[in-house]
Amino acid sequence: MTTDIAVFLCAMGSFQALIFGTYFIVNGFRSDARPHVWMGWVLVGLGFGALDTALDHAGLLVSHPRWAFVFNSAAFVLLPSLYLFAKSVSRPDSLPAWRVAVLYVPVLLVSGLVLVIWQSADEAARLSVVMTGQGVPLVDGPWIPLVFHVLALGYVAGTLRILYRHAHDIRERYSNLKPVTLSWLQMTILASILLWIGSLVLVALAGHAVGKVLLLIQSVAILVFINVLLFRGLSQAAAPLPEATRKYAWSGLDEALKREAALRLDRAMAQDRLFCHPDLTLGELAGKIALTPKELSQLLNEELGQNFFDYVNAQRVGWVKSELAAHPDRRILDVMLDAGFNSKSTFNQAFRRHAGQTPSQYRKTLASIQLS
Repeated sequence: MTTDIAVFLCAMGSFQALIFGTYFIVNGFRSDARPHVWMGWVLVGLGFGALDTALDHAGLLVSHPRWAFVFNSAAFVLLPSLYLFAKSVSRPDSLPAWRVAVLYVPVLLVSGLVLVIWQSADEAARLSVVMTGQGVPLVDGPWIPLVFHVLALGYVAGTLRILYRHAHDIRERYSNLKPVTLSWLQMTILASILLWIGSLVLVALAGHAVGKVLLLIQSVAILVFINVLLFRGLSQAAAPLPEATRKYAWSGLDEALKREAALRLDRAMAQDRLFCHPDLTLGELAGKIALTPKELSQLLNEELGQNFFDYVNAQRVGWVKSELAAHPDRRILDVMLDAGFNSKSTFNQAFRRHAGQTPSQYRKTLASIQLS
């Protein structure tokens, strides 16, 4: 019964991933939405992997051993596709076709080699591998799995590196990180690593009662994994991050002009309260004070020692503190929204960082001061 439920969940996840993945790919090419194309291939790869798991545990690969490595090999297309999705969202400039092809070459070569060897083997040898793990040279040994695992680690490491840089860079350009953050993808990749470890444990515990329970857990995780990628990948906003934000050049601005720019910045924040705009960006603020985004980024980092995200939130927290002091009866949530925060978690983190205590504790401190 447990195995039947696991097979059903894997089959359902496979169907969902293959259908929506194909839709993402076709629609992405039509609308020139490259992130959707790559996410479509990720889903297609996951769909083939879930299908292989369903067929394996349903016992169908024993009766049809020719298909044993077909879907599993096709699943590895998700590795370069996941890398390209992260790349296209964080750096929307299109990659040259030759670089895209190079990223797929290692996976296609290894998968192609496995399929050629597998399909050229006789039926008895294939059945022997499915049943006992031995019978076809090279395929039944440790080398092909080792190569696949090394490739997987390489692609995952490359993707995580992109995500780490992206998490740092968006703080230089955005005051609201929620629409552009890729933290959900980092967590999804970490979850996929756990799935991969779980699959290795399943192989070791094949036939045991614990193995059947783990299979069910893995099947549920696969279904959840597919749906997270489906809905978050579809709604993910691109966050263009030009290289100019990292390399500074004042282009002739002397110290006097820097001080003048800092005064314009302070005036824009104090008088115009630009920080109250929830989605304020580096480019928008730079335009208000007659600087380029690169110049403003350097002003914040080198003169004030803050990135854009932290600077704007510090201004918001300062205004919240003065507003709570002036209007002790106002709700903290209302003041938070008026200050430009649109997330309670971001607000609380920023307030603790810049005020040294939570908003509620700050209000209590103000009340105790007034009573004394």
